[in-house]
Amino acid sequence: MAQTEREIRANKPVHLFTVGGKAYNVPILAINKADDWLAQTDILEVLEQEIQDNLSDRKAKREAMRKFSAAISDLVFCYDPSLKREELEDKVNPAQMVDAYYRLKALTDPFENAQETVMEAVTKRLRGLPQNALRTLGDIPKQQD
Repeated sequence: MAQTEREIRANKPVHLFTVGGKAYNVPILAINKADDWLAQTDILEVLEQEIQDNLSDRKAKREAMRKFSAAISDLVFCYDPSLKREELEDKVNPAQMVDAYYRLKALTDPFENAQETVMEAVTKRLRGLPQNALRTLGDIPKQQD
Protein backbone atom coordinates (compact mmCIF):
# COMPACT_ATOMS: atom_id res chain seq x y z
CA MET A 1 0.00 0.00 0.00
CA ALA A 2 1.57 3.28 -1.14
CA GLN A 3 1.80 6.29 1.11
CA THR A 4 -0.58 9.06 0.17
CA GLU A 5 0.78 12.48 -0.61
CA ARG A 6 -0.92 13.79 2.54
CA GLU A 7 0.80 11.13 4.70
CA ILE A 8 4.18 11.96 3.16
CA ARG A 9 3.72 15.67 3.81
CA ALA A 10 2.65 14.96 7.38
CA ASN A 11 5.81 12.83 7.77
CA LYS A 12 3.75 9.83 8.91
CA PRO A 13 5.59 6.53 9.37
CA VAL A 14 5.68 4.16 6.41
CA HIS A 15 4.03 0.77 6.84
CA LEU A 16 6.32 -2.00 5.57
CA PHE A 17 4.92 -5.28 6.86
CA THR A 18 2.29 -6.81 9.05
CA VAL A 19 3.57 -10.05 10.55
CA GLY A 20 1.66 -12.05 13.11
CA GLY A 21 -0.78 -9.18 13.56
CA LYS A 22 2.04 -6.74 14.35
CA ALA A 23 2.56 -3.74 12.05
CA TYR A 24 6.12 -2.72 11.24
CA ASN A 25 6.42 0.97 10.40
CA VAL A 26 9.48 3.13 9.79
CA PRO A 27 9.91 6.92 9.76
CA ILE A 28 10.51 8.89 6.57
CA LEU A 29 14.19 9.86 6.64
CA ALA A 30 15.39 13.46 6.62
CA ILE A 31 17.22 14.59 3.47
CA ASN A 32 20.80 13.88 4.62
CA LYS A 33 19.97 10.44 5.99
CA ALA A 34 17.92 9.65 2.89
CA ASP A 35 20.89 10.59 0.68
CA ASP A 36 23.19 8.36 2.71
CA TRP A 37 20.75 5.47 2.40
CA LEU A 38 20.29 6.03 -1.34
CA ALA A 39 24.05 5.93 -1.86
CA GLN A 40 24.00 2.40 -0.46
CA THR A 41 21.40 1.33 -3.03
CA ASP A 42 23.94 1.68 -5.86
CA ILE A 43 25.11 -1.87 -5.15
CA LEU A 44 21.88 -3.14 -6.68
CA GLU A 45 22.89 -1.86 -10.13
CA VAL A 46 26.10 -3.89 -9.90
CA LEU A 47 24.18 -6.98 -8.79
CA GLU A 48 21.56 -6.54 -11.53
CA GLN A 49 24.37 -6.46 -14.07
CA GLU A 50 25.86 -9.59 -12.54
CA ILE A 51 22.53 -11.37 -13.02
CA GLN A 52 22.40 -10.23 -16.66
CA ASP A 53 25.97 -11.34 -17.26
CA ASN A 54 25.16 -14.85 -16.00
CA LEU A 55 21.87 -15.55 -17.78
CA SER A 56 23.30 -18.59 -19.56
CA ASP A 57 24.93 -20.08 -16.45
CA ARG A 58 22.08 -21.26 -14.23
CA LYS A 59 24.22 -21.77 -11.12
CA ALA A 60 26.00 -18.40 -11.40
CA LYS A 61 22.72 -16.63 -12.16
CA ARG A 62 21.10 -18.20 -9.08
CA GLU A 63 24.03 -17.10 -6.90
CA ALA A 64 23.80 -13.55 -8.30
CA MET A 65 20.06 -13.53 -7.59
CA ARG A 66 20.71 -14.72 -4.03
CA LYS A 67 23.18 -11.85 -3.52
CA PHE A 68 20.65 -9.39 -4.97
CA SER A 69 17.94 -10.64 -2.60
CA ALA A 70 20.32 -10.41 0.36
CA ALA A 71 21.26 -6.85 -0.63
CA ILE A 72 17.57 -5.87 -0.75
CA SER A 73 17.13 -7.22 2.79
CA ASP A 74 20.28 -5.45 3.99
CA LEU A 75 19.02 -2.15 2.58
CA VAL A 76 15.60 -2.48 4.23
CA PHE A 77 17.13 -3.34 7.61
CA CYS A 78 19.73 -0.56 7.46
CA TYR A 79 17.03 2.00 6.57
CA ASP A 80 15.78 1.77 10.13
CA PRO A 81 17.91 -0.14 12.64
CA SER A 82 14.89 -0.54 14.93
CA LEU A 83 13.65 -3.24 12.54
CA LYS A 84 14.77 -6.47 14.17
CA ARG A 85 16.34 -8.61 11.46
CA GLU A 86 16.33 -11.77 13.61
CA GLU A 87 12.64 -11.29 14.32
CA LEU A 88 11.58 -10.65 10.72
CA GLU A 89 13.80 -12.73 8.44
CA ASP A 90 12.01 -15.99 9.25
CA LYS A 91 8.58 -14.39 8.85
CA VAL A 92 8.75 -11.98 5.90
CA ASN A 93 8.65 -13.47 2.42
CA PRO A 94 10.87 -12.25 -0.46
CA ALA A 95 7.99 -10.44 -2.17
CA GLN A 96 7.24 -8.47 1.01
CA MET A 97 10.92 -7.53 1.34
CA VAL A 98 11.17 -6.35 -2.28
CA ASP A 99 7.93 -4.39 -1.89
CA ALA A 100 9.29 -2.75 1.28
CA TYR A 101 12.53 -1.81 -0.50
CA TYR A 102 10.74 -0.19 -3.44
CA ARG A 103 8.38 1.67 -1.12
CA LEU A 104 11.40 3.09 0.78
CA LYS A 105 13.20 3.92 -2.46
CA ALA A 106 10.17 5.81 -3.78
CA LEU A 107 10.01 7.87 -0.59
CA THR A 108 13.69 8.77 -0.50
CA ASP A 109 14.49 9.21 -4.21
CA PRO A 110 13.06 12.48 -5.57
CA PHE A 111 13.82 11.43 -9.16
CA GLU A 112 11.79 8.27 -8.77
CA ASN A 113 8.84 10.29 -7.49
CA ALA A 114 9.16 12.84 -10.30
CA GLN A 115 9.46 10.13 -12.94
CA GLU A 116 6.37 8.36 -11.62
CA THR A 117 4.41 11.63 -11.57
CA VAL A 118 5.40 12.44 -15.16
CA MET A 119 4.47 8.93 -16.36
CA GLU A 120 1.06 9.18 -14.66
CA ALA A 121 0.42 12.58 -16.29
CA VAL A 122 1.48 11.33 -19.75
CA THR A 123 -0.65 8.19 -19.40
CA LYS A 124 -3.65 10.27 -18.35
CA ARG A 125 -3.24 12.59 -21.36
CA LEU A 126 -2.75 9.69 -23.78
CA ARG A 127 -5.89 7.99 -22.53
CA GLY A 128 -7.81 11.16 -23.34
CA LEU A 129 -6.73 11.15 -27.01
CA PRO A 130 -8.91 9.61 -29.72
CA GLN A 131 -7.94 6.03 -30.66
CA ASN A 132 -6.29 6.98 -33.97
CA ALA A 133 -4.45 10.06 -32.64
CA LEU A 134 -1.10 8.31 -32.16
CA ARG A 135 -1.11 6.97 -35.73
CA THR A 136 -1.90 10.45 -37.01
CA LEU A 137 0.96 11.98 -35.02
CA GLY A 138 3.40 9.81 -36.93
CA ASP A 139 2.34 11.55 -40.17
CA ILE A 140 3.15 15.08 -38.98
CA PRO A 141 6.20 16.42 -40.82
CA LYS A 142 9.11 17.57 -38.67
CA GLN A 143 9.93 21.26 -38.63
CA GLN A 144 13.08 22.37 -40.37
CA ASP A 145 15.52 24.42 -38.27
